This record gives sequence, C-alpha cells and structure tokens, in this order.
Amino acid sequence: MTAKKAIKNWHIGKIFGLYPVSTGIFNETHIARSNTGVYVLQRLHPLISRKGPTENYLAASVFLASKNLPAQRVILTKRGNLLAKDGDRFWRLLTAIPGHVYNKAKNIKMVGEAGMQLGKFHALFKSFRGQIKKPLPMFQYDNVLKNLRRHSKEFFADKNIAVREAAKFLLAEFPKNFLPKNLPRRLIHTDPKISNFIFDDKDNAVAMIDMDTIQYLSPLYDLGDALRSFCGKKEDDPKNKFDIKKYKAFLAGYKKSSGSYLGRKEWQLIRQATGLVILGLATRFLNDYVDDFYFGWNPKKYKSRKEHNLARALGQIALYKDFRSKVHGEHW
Repeated sequence: MTAKKAIKNWHIGKIFGLYPVSTGIFNETHIARSNTGVYVLQRLHPLISRKGPTENYLAASVFLASKNLPAQRVILTKRGNLLAKDGDRFWRLLTAIPGHVYNKAKNIKMVGEAGMQLGKFHALFKSFRGQIKKPLPMFQYDNVLKNLRRHSKEFFADKNIAVREAAKFLLAEFPKNFLPKNLPRRLIHTDPKISNFIFDDKDNAVAMIDMDTIQYLSPLYDLGDALRSFCGKKEDDPKNKFDIKKYKAFLAGYKKSSGSYLGRKEWQLIRQATGLVILGLATRFLNDYVDDFYFGWNPKKYKSRKEHNLARALGQIALYKDFRSKVHGEHW
C-alpha cells in the first residue's frame, strides 16, 4: 500500500501535500498536510507492527497532554482503530508538533536544551501510572553480544578485513562496558537521539517524539544513547569524533531539569553507559551486516544494506575510540 492510498484510512480533510522524510532509520515516515492540520503518517517496522507499541505511545501522549506539554496525538482511523492494516504491516497517523527536527545540533545551546528536555521527561514520568504493554525490548545487550558471538564464524571468514577487525574489537571491548544488573528501573524514552527532539525557531527544545519503545529500564541507557547521538558525527563517518563540550552541555542541562532524579552511583556510571551504548549500536550494525533485516539504509549512498551497516559499525567504533581517548586524556 502506498502512502497516498494509506492516508485515505483517516478523516483529516483535504490533503494538500504528502511527502517522505528521511530522519529515521526504523519506520517509513511521511508528512501529510491538510486543511485540518499537519500529520505524521508512518508505515511501522515489522517489529512494532502491532497494537502494543502504539497503545504505549497513546498512553504517553495522553499523560504529557495532561501536564500541558506538547505531545503527538494518535489519530484513530475511520473505523475507530489505532492502526490501518497493510498485509502483515500497519500504518499509523499522528499529529505533528510545530517545530524543527535535526540530524545534527547547530550549536551548544541546542545540546543543553535537549539535555533539559530529557531531564524533564524523566522527572515527569516518575508520576506516570499508566500501563505499558509488551514494548519492543530495547538495550538487550546480552542478546546483542550473544548474536555477535553466534555470527563470529561468518565474520572471521569474511573476505573484508574491516569486518574481521571490527568483530575482533567488539568481541573484546563491548562486554567490558556492561552496566550493573541492580540499577533502579524507571520509565524511559529508549531512543533519545537528536532527531527525536523538536526545536523551535530559537533553538529551544520543546518536545520529544517517537515514543514507540518507552519502557522500564535504567535511565542511564537514555543518557548514553543521547550523548552518543549529540556528541558524535554522522553514524557512518569513518573518522567519527566525540565532542566533550557537547557532553558537558547536555549533562548540565539534564541536571538542571532533573534535579535529584539520578543517584550518586548513576551519575558515576554515565561515562560507562555512554561507551556501552556506542559499542552496543556498533555491534547491532555489525550483526545486521549478517542478518540484513533490521536497519533501514540509504540506496543513494550505498549499494546494499550490508555495506551501509558495515560503514555505520565502523563509524561507531571510531567514535568509541575517540571517546575513550578523551575519557583518559587531558580534554576530559
């Protein structure tokens, strides 16, 4: 089903425009403009093509709205359903939040603003009492490592030396960064990358979007993922670098809005969590080099998903190495 056909499942008036956006690598996303407003139309990834994630999205957005904060609303179909079926996949329609989405922070202010937005999100959801239904498990690093080991024969038999070296590095370094199992679990976003923040014209962060995978985990995973996203360059940059100034700006903003949300031990583990998430993503990219299923890819730049995933894995390894050098160096 095309986006043009899918949008007919909703009553949103006369459509003036429908065009794809490329900020995400998970769901197929389109912006729809009509005489009743601006909407986000998504063809959901197979792993979340079911009611649970969208029900969680709805619960989170209703909660945020009850606190008078900007939030995307889930629009019911003409038949009163959360989703429109498309074979073994589903389409979903959300309201759009006015503002701008970026793949890279334009300035330090944006980084600090995003830190404050995430801190506000965490602190606010401490009072959430809704039900979370069967979310897609996130940050399942035991399984990620297990898959890496399972694919090891294929990696080391690969003709590309970059694949073999990446696998060797990740098998040795990734497990060293695992977090303690007994950390407090709270409701977190699980995907606070830069493209999931909405900014206004003055570079203030006004909202967070894409709450498909909210669930109860350590907030350190959110912080590690946000710091990886804001402090690194493009995921597939072979010379990826970690920006310490942005790291400090993000955490300063986070602390300002979250107050005493994190305990002392959690603050001490933020560096480790950052390294873990960087290598966790590198490992997932390398695993998908073999599985060739999960991540979207750019056919304009790469010949295949495998090629794109390898580039992204190498880019994250480069980011981690630079991060580690600065952790122990004079710039930290």
